Amino acid sequence: MNNNKMKIISIGGLDKSGKHTQSKLLTERLRSEGFKVMSSEFHRYETPTGELIMKWLRKEWEVSAETIELIMAADKQAQQDWFTELENEKYEFLILDRYSLCQVAYGLANGRDGRWIMELQKYMRKPDLDIIIDIPAEESMKRKGKHGENDRYESDLGLLTRVRSNYKNVSTNYSAPAKAIVDGLRSVEEIYKDIAKIVNKEFRQ
Repeated sequence: MNNNKMKIISIGGLDKSGKHTQSKLLTERLRSEGFKVMSSEFHRYETPTGELIMKWLRKEWEVSAETIELIMAADKQAQQDWFTELENEKYEFLILDRYSLCQVAYGLANGRDGRWIMELQKYMRKPDLDIIIDIPAEESMKRKGKHGENDRYESDLGLLTRVRSNYKNVSTNYSAPAKAIVDGLRSVEEIYKDIAKIVNKEFRQ
């Protein structure tokens, strides 16, 4: 790396696209090469904000779309001090399973104003690289997730189709300075090879 700033890599995509697996593989690979690496995910369902988000996704709690966007933003904002602590502790990479672009993609798909979503993220640390694992909405719906039955997002074909389009087409105004899309319909190993090449190109020339 050419400076002391911690690099944030966000791995996004539709539900059950393989984000968690690829985040874990990338974290393990960078650590094996001697880098100081931390990983995390959004949303953090063990936190107070995360618990509210999970209840909403499971349709156990009903609030307006604007309210849930505010709570999702708060869940990310609450992590910002931790990001700073990691950087002060000389971590070189932070690998995130979803982050700010995810909220943009889903928020726009739900009819929210993109400028408003960006304003909610105004004081958040931007990622340095967004990697999107691309799969069709139909594939997302039929895969088995880690949280059990499909939630309100995972069971909405129209929404997921719009989200996929947003991930692929939103400008860099809504994402990191660098954005890459990989084909998620291949094997875990093939997907990871692409991700490793992207990371090498962006940070390790």
